[in-house]
Amino acid sequence: MPVNEYIKKFSNEIYATKNDIVKAMKTPLVDGIWTQVLEYRNDFYEVLPIVNYDSNRFSVCLTPAISRRVNSFERRLTSILNQYSRLSRNLANEYFKHKVYKKILRIIAKKYKIDTQDPVLDGIIDGTITTNLPADQLILQRYYSCLAEIEENYLQDIDENTIGDFYSKLMGTDELTSYYRKTDTDKYSGYGIGRIKLGIAPQKIENAIQQLIKFINYDNQSLIVKAVATLYDLYYIRPFENYSEEIAILMLKKVLALNDVNAVAALLCFETLFENKDEFESKIGDCQKYCDLTYLITYVLDKVEPLINKIDDEIIESQNLTIKKELYQADEPRVNVVKEPIFAEKPQTVEIPVVNEIQKEPLTQSEISAPINKGFKTEAIETLENLQIQNEEKKEEKPLEQGRTSEEVKAYQELVKPVQPTINGSEKLSFSQNIAISNVPTGLTEEEATKLETHLMEMNPNLSHGQAYFYARHCTIGMKYTVDQYKKCVGCAYETARSSMNNLVVLGYYKKEILKKKFVYIPVKRN
Repeated sequence: MPVNEYIKKFSNEIYATKNDIVKAMKTPLVDGIWTQVLEYRNDFYEVLPIVNYDSNRFSVCLTPAISRRVNSFERRLTSILNQYSRLSRNLANEYFKHKVYKKILRIIAKKYKIDTQDPVLDGIIDGTITTNLPADQLILQRYYSCLAEIEENYLQDIDENTIGDFYSKLMGTDELTSYYRKTDTDKYSGYGIGRIKLGIAPQKIENAIQQLIKFINYDNQSLIVKAVATLYDLYYIRPFENYSEEIAILMLKKVLALNDVNAVAALLCFETLFENKDEFESKIGDCQKYCDLTYLITYVLDKVEPLINKIDDEIIESQNLTIKKELYQADEPRVNVVKEPIFAEKPQTVEIPVVNEIQKEPLTQSEISAPINKGFKTEAIETLENLQIQNEEKKEEKPLEQGRTSEEVKAYQELVKPVQPTINGSEKLSFSQNIAISNVPTGLTEEEATKLETHLMEMNPNLSHGQAYFYARHCTIGMKYTVDQYKKCVGCAYETARSSMNNLVVLGYYKKEILKKKFVYIPVKRN
C-alpha cells in the first residue's frame, strides 16, 4: 500500500495514535509516517475552549470520513426521535422504555457488582418498590431517578445546578453538606509509563466546570462534539468525591436532550462505556497526551452505533407485542361486573326554568278589536306584560271576535311569540370564540414560495439550493427561526444547518441574535 494511502487510512478508517501505527506496521520505525499523518490532520483541526492538565487547548479533527460519520450519527438520532414520538400507544411506549431502562440498570448493577433480580429492577422502573431496598441497591433507584429527570425535563437549561442536582439525587439527599471535591485523587487511566492521572486539583474544579458550562451553552460545535467533550471533561475533572463517572454519562445525555434529541436521550445506552472501563480510560489518556478529543469521539461512536441501530427493531418489537396483547385480550370472554355504589342515592330530577316563557292564552276582546297598523309590533310588545297578568287572573277562554280574520290573529300571535332557548333541543344557542392572537401569519403559499426560491437562486448565485428553499418558506417579518428548524426543513446535519444560517446572515437575509442562550435568526426587510 502506498504511503499516502496509509496516511489517510490512519486518520479516516482508523483514527490511530502513534502506538497504533507501530502495531499496524509491525515496526517501531514510524516517525516519518507519523509526521505525515499529523500534517494531513492539520487541515481538519478545530480548536476547542477546553484545556488539558498543562492548560493546552484541545482540538477535534473532523476529517472527511469522521465528519460524515458524525453527521450520519446525528441524523440517526433525529430518526430515532421521530420513531419514538410515533409510539402513540401508551402500552407500547411503556414497554419500550421499560426494556431499555432495565438494560441500563443491569449495566450499573454490574459496575457496582450488585447481585439483583429482575423483579427488583421491574419494581424500581414501575415505581412499585420505593422503600426497603438493600443499601447496595439504592444506587440503582437513584440512577433511575436521574434518567427520569432527563426524560421529563429535557428542555431545562444546563448550569452548575444541573450537575449538582444529579449529584444530590445519586447521594440520596436533598441538601448537600459538601459540593466539589476537597481532596486530591489517586485515580489513573491506563497502565505503565504512559498512564494519566484522573482528577484535577480541587482548587481548579469550579473554574473548569464554569468553562465547560459556557462551552455547552454558547459554542457552535456540532452536537456529538459537545456531548462527548462534556463526557470527557467531567470524567477527567472528577468534580465530586463519588459518582463523577455516572454524572459524566448523565450530562452527556442531558446535552443531547437539550439539543433536539429530547426525551429519547435518556433511553440511549451510553452506559455501555462502563462495560470496559480500562479501554475507555485508555482513550481518555490518549486525548490528554495528544490534546485531541477525536480519539474519544471515534471510540464512543464505535461502541454506541451498534446499539443505536438496534433501537428501530426494539421500537417495532414493542409495537407488535402490544398489538398481539390487545388482540389476545379481545378474544377473551369479558365478564361485566356491576358494582353497587357505596352510598345509594335516589335519582333526582332538576327542572331548568326557561327564560321569558309565556303561556299561550287567547287574546282578550279589547286586543282583538284593536286596529292593526304600522305601530302594531310596538303596541304588542308594550302590552305584553299586562296581558300576562290578565291571563294569570283570568283562565277562562274567550272566543275570537267576529270582526277579526284568523290570518290577522295568527299574525299577531307569531309576532308576540317569545324565543325560547332550549338545551339539547332543536333550537341551538349561538356563541362565539376568540383567540388571543387575532391575526395568525400564514406566510407564502407553496406556489409563491417556489417562485421566490427560483428568483433567489437567479438573483444571488452564492445561495445554495437549501438556503433558498428554507428562506423562501421562512421569511415572515417579526418571526424568529432557529438552526434546528433549518435542519428539519432541509434534512441536513446540524453543522451544515448552522453554517447555512450563518451564511444567510452574511448575505443580509437574516440578523442573528441571542434569545435565552440560544441563537435565533430574524428576517431582514429587503426590497
